[in-house]
Amino acid sequence: MKKSLFLAFVAFALWSCGDSSNDLDATDDTRHDEEYLETGAILSDYFITNYLVASKVEVKEQGGEFYLEVSGDRYYTYKDHPTYEKAKKFAELYGDTSFKGYIIPGSCHPLAYPIDKMTISCGNDYDAEHPAGEPLDDIVKLEFETFYEYVKNGYELPSDIPSDITKNGDTVMHLMNFEDINADVATLVNLKPFKAQMINVTPLVHFASQPAEPGEYTFTLEMTTNGETLKTEFTHTFE
Repeated sequence: MKKSLFLAFVAFALWSCGDSSNDLDATDDTRHDEEYLETGAILSDYFITNYLVASKVEVKEQGGEFYLEVSGDRYYTYKDHPTYEKAKKFAELYGDTSFKGYIIPGSCHPLAYPIDKMTISCGNDYDAEHPAGEPLDDIVKLEFETFYEYVKNGYELPSDIPSDITKNGDTVMHLMNFEDINADVATLVNLKPFKAQMINVTPLVHFASQPAEPGEYTFTLEMTTNGETLKTEFTHTFE
């Protein structure tokens, strides 16, 4: 019975934190036991399994949805991993040092630094209020989830989260205009990898309104994090 409950918990942790990362090359081998060998879970003092220091951002389109693909250097909170010391500093920064629970290696992989600013513009006249080159930050939204509230509140979501913000186990989900995004809300932003049929992928970019005319439009998106502004361009044909 105990083993069944443990396996159920592990399945929940995997569902809530995302997919395992294929680039994990080490785990804490002092934790090996029967459950570890069967599930891949390890006992950890850290809820966040790895942090991504962003160096590149792209916008990808799939199934009519736009999602951010952020890449960079990863730092893992496994004591025998070569990047552990750097990851430990991030864990201490966010107060993630007393989890003492089972986690799935490679899951729960947020941005290491907050998103300070998001902005997007179009190379075409988008509509009467948004001529070419002007920000579309008031009509383009970012859908994203964060672990920050969960971690800072002792590994549970606080009860005073506003009712219009979606709670999801260990994350809160935000849907807000680019112009409203800042480090106060966009900290420990979860990066869920692409899966078939766009299941649980975040962050997502949403256009709140269509352009005045159909056709192909080119956009420039900028994300500022850790004092660096990452830029990418993408096109989309509106019908």
